[in-house]
Amino acid sequence: MELLTTCTFRFLICSALSDSSHWTQPQMNVQTSSGLLDLRPIKLGVEVRGINLSEPVSDEVIEEIRKAIHKHRLLLFRNQTELTASQHVEVAEWFGEIAEPISNHPTTPNRAILRLSNDWREGYRGVGTKGWHVDFSEKKKPNSFSLYHMVAAAQKGNTDFVPLNEVIESASDETRANWNRLWTRIGKNNVYPLLYPHPVTGLPTLCIHFDQQPETIYDYGTENEQTNLMGSAQLKKEIASEIEKDDRRLIYSHKWETGDFIITDNLALAHHPSKESQLEPAQIGLRVLHRVTVEGTSVPSKTRTVTNPL
Repeated sequence: MELLTTCTFRFLICSALSDSSHWTQPQMNVQTSSGLLDLRPIKLGVEVRGINLSEPVSDEVIEEIRKAIHKHRLLLFRNQTELTASQHVEVAEWFGEIAEPISNHPTTPNRAILRLSNDWREGYRGVGTKGWHVDFSEKKKPNSFSLYHMVAAAQKGNTDFVPLNEVIESASDETRANWNRLWTRIGKNNVYPLLYPHPVTGLPTLCIHFDQQPETIYDYGTENEQTNLMGSAQLKKEIASEIEKDDRRLIYSHKWETGDFIITDNLALAHHPSKESQLEPAQIGLRVLHRVTVEGTSVPSKTRTVTNPL
């Protein structure tokens, strides 16, 4: 067990600072230990080239992809236009048990897929548009991975992604200390630390869920516990300000193309769709996005039991 003490927290921050250049300063290519993947850095994560996910993928390549997701946090596969809904789900199963969506749109081709659109006849509208969030972070064990397939890209409608460890790094000492004391409560029983170590990498991350209105608690479980000293609306504003400061330098805004397939480490990144993603098809064209998520295996905690990578 590893306790996220002040010393541990500062060590993790320093370690992350020394390893953050792979996404802020892209190189010509990225080598994997086996050489099986052709990886090209983008602002956040890497583009994986030369793999058609609609065709059989060897166990060795799957293993390299599973290793790459925690290192790079976002994997982009272009031109996956032939990928079927069932194949999308099969790729998600490389990473664990599928987390089925709460409901299915009538046009959804597979019950494991959440179908999103800017046309209510084609998919759900307005999902995830209330602010920065981690998918299903309100669950006892937040989902581990999210896999997105752009079935039909519109002229506008980017999705913004941000690395949460770098958000923590860039905050002031005072802000980090404040976040380290904060917990949030959804419902009666689900109480989470706002700042906690990622269960695989150990790097500090944030458990945020601003599609809902969590109760905020300082020093949960201690004799100094205090509730509602900082409302969720204020906390949401503060975190958004940290994410978007310095001309949004931490944010990777992905401009979708039809066939784009993105895998994210859901616990390491926050995201939200742009406002333009909800514009009418008459304004920007039809937008249809499929999402599959993978069940989580860890409860966010200040103490970390090291989880082996996939």
